[in-house]
Parts: sequence; structure tokens; C-alpha cells
Amino acid sequence: SDGQSIEVDGLRGSYQTRLALNGDHQIENAATAIATVETLMDRGFQVSPESVVDGLRTVSWPARLQQVSGAEQVVVDGAHNPDSMRRLVSAVRQTFEFRRLFLVFGAGGGHLVTDMLAELADLSPALVAVRSRDPRATDSEHIADIAREQGLEVVGVSTTVAWGVREALALAGEGDLVLGTGSLFVAAEVIEELEGITPELYPEFERS
Repeated sequence: SDGQSIEVDGLRGSYQTRLALNGDHQIENAATAIATVETLMDRGFQVSPESVVDGLRTVSWPARLQQVSGAEQVVVDGAHNPDSMRRLVSAVRQTFEFRRLFLVFGAGGGHLVTDMLAELADLSPALVAVRSRDPRATDSEHIADIAREQGLEVVGVSTTVAWGVREALALAGEGDLVLGTGSLFVAAEVIEELEGITPELYPEFERS
């Protein structure tokens, strides 16, 4: 889970390095970034190939297949649409070995909950439905109902992400993986809870 080896064929040379992000989609993102740098170099911008390679090796992208500090069996990702969820499922399979997956899932209003859960079903998860502090967040009971309709196992329902991730951890055993996803709000609140980060609260934006 510490990245993946890639070969950079460009920047006027070929370089072997590590990309500090996991998943085939991140290789596509890196290729796009490299192509952009090459275009800038062609237009006269001075960019060191070494700096680009170093950037790929050290890049940090919070809430993108991130293992939570102090909770190695917990991974968060801000995927929030069917395509990104499909890519997340593939990346989880490629990156982690686990016996069972506990899914802490919440979604923003307007997100395609049914389609996202259909993608996540490929991981045969045990679902804990949650609702983030996002004022537009989808009700967790509604998420649980959709999950049950799709034949997913629902093992918990919570009006908060904090309780949901703690419940998932209480249920998970050795060799199991806890995945928090569905929105960047969910990913952020899992990190807050497990890393002891004091959340920024804005009463004027509280959900109804």
C-alpha cells in the first residue's frame, strides 16, 4: 500500500521510479501530469525531469486510498460516483489482502447511491450506513434500505460517521479491512475520528 513501481517514458528520457499512489487510475493521472509537463517544456518552461520523478515518488493525496494513521486496517477514499467507485473496487483488490471487508458508507445528496453500492457489491461488504455532517448528506436509513434491496448485508446504521467507523472496527476481526467511502465528507470524518483531529464545526451549516 506504499505505492507502485512505474516507468516514466517521456520527459526526454526513461525513468524507473515509484508512484506514491495506488491504483491503475493513478497511473493514468500521472501520465496526464507528465504529458502536461512535457507540453510546458516544449513551450520553453524550465522543468527538471528529476523534479517530476521526485514529485511522483513523494506525492501525497489525502483521502485517496489512504490508510488511516494508527489504524492500519482502515482505508478511506473520497470516491463519490459510480465510475470512481468502480476504480476504487479495482484498486482495493490490487492493493490489499483481506478476509472480509466492512464498508462504512455515506453519500451526499444527489449522489447515485444505488449505482455506487452496485459497484461496491463486488467486494461482498458488510455495510455500516452513516450520515456525515454535510447538510446535504443522504439519510443513513435510506442508504441502508437501498443496500438491503440490492442484497447487501447491513450490520449497522448510524447518524454519525464517528459511531459508524467505531462500530465497523468493533465488528472487524484479524485480517479484515474497514473501508470508509462514498463522499469526501465521510473520508474526512473517519480520519478525524481515528486520528483524534478536532473537527471544524459551523453551526450555520448544520443539517436539519
